[in-house]
Formats: sequence, C-alpha cells, structure tokens
Amino acid sequence: MKTMPTRRRYILIGLFALIVLAICISVGRAAFRSPWIKVHYREMDANADGALARSEFDAETEKTFTAFDHNKDGSLTTKEYSSRDAHSVMAGYLGFHAREIDTNGDGIITWEEFLKETGKMFDEADANHDSVITSQEFALIKPPILGGGRPRHHGAEGRR
Repeated sequence: MKTMPTRRRYILIGLFALIVLAICISVGRAAFRSPWIKVHYREMDANADGALARSEFDAETEKTFTAFDHNKDGSLTTKEYSSRDAHSVMAGYLGFHAREIDTNGDGIITWEEFLKETGKMFDEADANHDSVITSQEFALIKPPILGGGRPRHHGAEGRR
C-alpha cells in the first residue's frame, strides 16, 4: 500500500479543518439568533413607547399582506410574496417563513394562514396576554433550542 504524499495529506487535512470550522460557525450563529419579533419590534412600535401593542403589530401584518397581494384575491402565490415590491418590516419574515405560514402546504398563503401564524408569534411573546409586549416581556424571549423541532419565528432557518 502506497502512502499519500505529505503535501497532499496536509492539504486534505487543512480542507477538512476548514469545513469543520465553517460548520461550527454556522451552527453557533443559529444557536444564538434572536427571534424575529425581538429583533424587529422597535420598527413596528408606531408610537415609539418602547412596547408593541397588538394593534401596531396587526397593522404591520395587514400592511405586509396587502402590499404583496397584487391581485387583491386574499391569497399570496410564491410569485407574489417573492417580489420585492413590499416595503415592510415583515416582508423578510414572510419570505423566510413561507413554508411555516402555508400550513396546508398548497403553495399559497391565505390571509387566514398569515394572520394565524403571525398571531401565534405575538401571543408567544405576550407573556401576560394583555395585548401589549413590553420591554420586560421582550427580555424574556429566548432563542429556540437547536434540534428541538422546527425553528419558529427567527432568522433564515425556515427559508425555502
């Protein structure tokens, strides 16, 4: 059996080490990613009081859906929600989490599906269920645990 030349072996070991490092970095970033609502609530806080009222959140939800619903039929096709036409805080969330939002998997996001999924996100953050998420409640929001089921409401993990 021939042994691999030393230089070639070192190159392969170096490449393997770089791959392992890249995997560790990407897993580390996912482990510390903050939930979407925690990152973006200030942008939806219309009255700038440091809290996010359900009415402010719902207004952003409606603004986003309406901006993408080009034909005004109450549902979003992949073509509609993939467009860059909507200028909304929630536009990126919709694109990243389309598979989660489309609960029946038909490739179309209805208003009801979008409202239900975004509503869950708000309700999970509103610890005392008073329809206002305060800075104290935002501080309680923890990132998801890796490997604990499908990711919810944070970053690009749900992206197609």
